[in-house]
Amino acid sequence: MTKKQMPGRNEPCVCGSGKKYKKCCLTISAPALVVSSERENELKIADHCMFSGDLENAEAAFRRELKSDKQSIAALVGLGQCLCQQLRNNEGIPFILQAGKHLIRYARKTRDVRQILDLAFLLCNLQAPEKALSYIDAALLIDPNFPRAHHTNALALQRLDPLKAYISAKKAVMLAPDESNAVILLALLEAKQGDFHIARKRLQNLIALEDETIDLPRVHLELGVIYDKLGEYEQAFSCFVESGRMNQKRPQVQHLDQTAVYHDLQRSRQVFDADFFKNCSSKVNDNLLAPVFLIGFYRSGTTLMEQILGAHPKVLTSDEAYIIPAVAKQITKISTVKGSIQEKIKALSQEQIGHLRQFYWQTAEQVMGQGLSQKVFIDKTAMNTLNLGLINTIFPDAILLFAIRDPRDVCLSCFMQAFELSPLTVHFLDFFKGVQFYALVMEYWLLVRHMLSTSWLELRYEDILDDMEGVFRPVFEIIGLEWDVECERFYKHAQQKTVKTPSFDQVTKPLYWSSVQRWKNYEQQIQEVENILQHFVRDFAYGGSI
Repeated sequence: MTKKQMPGRNEPCVCGSGKKYKKCCLTISAPALVVSSERENELKIADHCMFSGDLENAEAAFRRELKSDKQSIAALVGLGQCLCQQLRNNEGIPFILQAGKHLIRYARKTRDVRQILDLAFLLCNLQAPEKALSYIDAALLIDPNFPRAHHTNALALQRLDPLKAYISAKKAVMLAPDESNAVILLALLEAKQGDFHIARKRLQNLIALEDETIDLPRVHLELGVIYDKLGEYEQAFSCFVESGRMNQKRPQVQHLDQTAVYHDLQRSRQVFDADFFKNCSSKVNDNLLAPVFLIGFYRSGTTLMEQILGAHPKVLTSDEAYIIPAVAKQITKISTVKGSIQEKIKALSQEQIGHLRQFYWQTAEQVMGQGLSQKVFIDKTAMNTLNLGLINTIFPDAILLFAIRDPRDVCLSCFMQAFELSPLTVHFLDFFKGVQFYALVMEYWLLVRHMLSTSWLELRYEDILDDMEGVFRPVFEIIGLEWDVECERFYKHAQQKTVKTPSFDQVTKPLYWSSVQRWKNYEQQIQEVENILQHFVRDFAYGGSI
């Protein structure tokens, strides 16, 4: 259930090269060097282990190579990626940066900046765009008219400084007008600047080319977003439908198991009953504190809630760090029980649970860095809703904050969103399937919430817009803190951070109401799923019929 940090090995690389990711930015090739067959074999072992998911042995092999050659670019980048895939970004990124210094020296000699830009793109994928900028600047000094340098600069800056990103994207298109990925990015940034008609025309021209090398699903989706902004809702919805239809034809999408989450939740319903939840506390016998978990469903306001909570000087938030899924992987290593992950969780001993509690905090410290113990830690990963059985098992005394938003707005927003495709987000390529997926997850929450031994509180997105302080004062009281006025300036704090989720644009601005009852612009489409959503509209007290 974890979110991938990169595309799959056989998926198209999003740098726009047209190559598969495994042949492009997955592995940054080192400059041509003469190495011994023994060292070459060591790197092959490391690469094989990493690609097969054996990250521990991959790490060991990369470290052995670095003992032989401290300046091995392949080993530095490989070890950095390997550590980041283990959620150890604080350890991994410095190795990648070290490789970058060697690549800059190499590029200055050869005047070839492609490898520097590969590394910069990798850093952007690792949610470190601010660290990518110095390498992009170095590439631009060496070759100021290289189109991909300006395109990569725009990618790195799009969240940090949209205006500068727009200028870079415009330069990239001027230098390479036929590079479709650069054109798509420019159109997206033009739309953010409010130039909707220019952006629309640019995307329409791409569609008219009927070129299969163009990422047409993304073009249709971004065109739909623009039509929505222009108030042309019927055309917008048609674009989203076409985007989803085209995406579903991609081989990598067809290989995703769309039924996995249905089977997974069915097993959770069967294994985790009221008696199980009630007895979880009896297996915990240490004094470790429990984190606060902020969960819900996609596009339900979890990122906004996280930024408000994270603006408090005594709070630290995770921003989709996927620590609980790392704990689930650890369970598969220590459990001798055959069967599903749910059965393994249910059979955990007191000693194993104690180990997992320590493992959780060790992983959290690796992800978040030092200072974790001095603050209230809020683990925000929206779809940890699917991991409630695990959470309640190892932290039966935790506090859960569950984000609620009008189900109609949630489902519509998911359908309109450019998610990274996974076995979960693939459901949003079809509006009806996305609504069914929402119903599956929220029905599970309604079923299990009263069984949990954890404390829980539902937070309504719309109530926060109406009275932020009134909503969050009780929340801070529950987690042992007082309301702080800094929370009202959450967007100022968010502007200083890299927000990983698609909501980064929204949470760097003051509160606004334009996302509330957005579904009314698509009332006809919403009526077609009324029989599924009406139950949740009623249970979450949104009132009225669709």
